Formats: sequence, C-alpha cells, structure tokens
Amino acid sequence: MALTSIVATWVKSIVDVGGETKYRLQTTCSSPVNIRDASLFVFSVTPNNYMQVAAVGDVLAYWPANPAVRRLNFAAATAVVDGDIGHVVTGGTSGDTGLLLGYSSDKKIWYVAPDTADDTFDPAEVATITGSGTHATITTVTGDTRYRAATVTQDFNTPQEAEAEETLQRTRLQNLITDWSNDYGSFPDTDTETISDG
Repeated sequence: MALTSIVATWVKSIVDVGGETKYRLQTTCSSPVNIRDASLFVFSVTPNNYMQVAAVGDVLAYWPANPAVRRLNFAAATAVVDGDIGHVVTGGTSGDTGLLLGYSSDKKIWYVAPDTADDTFDPAEVATITGSGTHATITTVTGDTRYRAATVTQDFNTPQEAEAEETLQRTRLQNLITDWSNDYGSFPDTDTETISDG
C-alpha cells in the first residue's frame, strides 16, 4: 500500500488581542498524499477556541455541533475575509445569530454555528458580520454536518497551552493518517465475493 501522509505546519506567535497578550498557534495542513485533501474538520464553540481537530478527507467527517451548522449560500462571491471568522453573523430580517466558522474558497458559502436551534436564517434576508460590515443577501440556507478548513488559528493565554494543543493536534493527525491508511487506503476499489448458502 502506498504511503499516506500530510504536512502539518505550526506557526507560533505572540499577538495583541484587545489589549491582551495572546499566544497564537496557527495550524496549516498541506501536501496530502493518498487522501482527498489537506483539510481539517474543526468545531468552535467560541471565537478562536477550537475544541476538535478531527478528520482528514471526507470519509471521517466529524461535527459534534448541536444545533447543526447552517450553510448560508450566496449567488455571488462575498467580501468575507479570514478576519471575519469568529465574529457574529446576524440575519437582517429574522434577527437570527451565530458565529462565522469559515467560508468556501469561492466565498459563496458561509459556515455558521447558530446560537440556538431557532437561529436558522432565511433566504432573501441580508446576513451581516458584526465588526466588519461584510454583508450579502442569502439565496438559500442548508444544514451541514461538518465544516472543513485547512488552516486553523487559535489564541491561548499561556505559551504552555499553545504547546499542549500542538502536541494534541500532532497525536490526532497521526491517528487519523494511520486510520486512513489502514481502513480507507484501498478505497475506491472493487471487491468480488461469491455469496452462497453453504
């Protein structure tokens, strides 16, 4: 079986966030070999607080969110940027709210973790990102069971917390690559078996 691998890069920096010193850990996965892509599945409960770096590729999708993530679909590319991630998204008509987890590469989809199950967002209303002024009119809204990102940025109060998270991510990624190699490395493939009653 061919080697399954991924390149993980951790960049550590000290940043000022609202007058407070934070220790930033940016994780980027790239150069996938024998898996579908370099993306991580992540779950965030508060801005810059990712609870799970869970899976590589599509087979091992994991999303422990309740309520389910909402995909806000737009007819054209929006002005959303990385700095908007973690900010509140508000529906202009419904007043629905949730945190922006990320967006598609063409910027036509926003992934939003709703604050409550009632925050479903509505087609034809304008979704606005608090603090940036970024807004666009929603065409359709769908539920989602996962959110995928190749780069994750987290801020910690101490350098030790950032180092511990890097170690945890490294262990998780190693386990995921091993699982992929053992369980999915030959997929797609063709199986032929004769089934009989004796």
